[in-house]
Amino acid sequence: MPELLVSMTVLVLVIFAATNLLVTIIRSNNENLNTLIAYGLAQEGIEGVRTIRDSNWLLGARFDGSLKGTPIWGEILNSTEQERFYTIDLNAVETSNAPITTPSALTNHTPWQLEVLDADELSGDETLIRKFFVAGGDGEFRYGHSVNSQNGEETPFRRYISIKKVPTDYGKPEELKKIRVASYVEWIEAGRPKVVRLDTELTDWYEGQ
Repeated sequence: MPELLVSMTVLVLVIFAATNLLVTIIRSNNENLNTLIAYGLAQEGIEGVRTIRDSNWLLGARFDGSLKGTPIWGEILNSTEQERFYTIDLNAVETSNAPITTPSALTNHTPWQLEVLDADELSGDETLIRKFFVAGGDGEFRYGHSVNSQNGEETPFRRYISIKKVPTDYGKPEELKKIRVASYVEWIEAGRPKVVRLDTELTDWYEGQ
């Protein structure tokens, strides 16, 4: 009888330990997966701003979106002091051979779209990332804040970017500028706040040649 009790006690302890180990492994896998997704979303934000800069050049504007002296991406990109926050999403791009002569025409031809955020909106619904399935895409999906007003599947992630224009310390500082971009992705993991932040600086190298 004592041997049976000892055996049962050992068996219970082994099962308990194995269960805890399994729970820990599952939780760790979920955390790793969420971190990978967060890094991907943060990198997408950086690449979206880079694409805006390059599209501006291709469409005849300056790297900061100035077209004939008119700011396009918000006055922040013409300021050297103020930092502004944005959401960034894929844009429905128009195709036309007509010359780009207005700010609205430029933004309609750029594959990414910026929306200005106030500081009190950074943790609100405006920054909540959703998962949208592409019609006819055979299971294909993409992340965003809104896609043609569809109601996508909510995710735990919130993304926003900050942009600040700063003068460079080389070349012609009064003319050659750069923008400092930070992309943030935040979420809650097991009751703890998590954040991924990626930074880059995009220069006006095309104008500097």
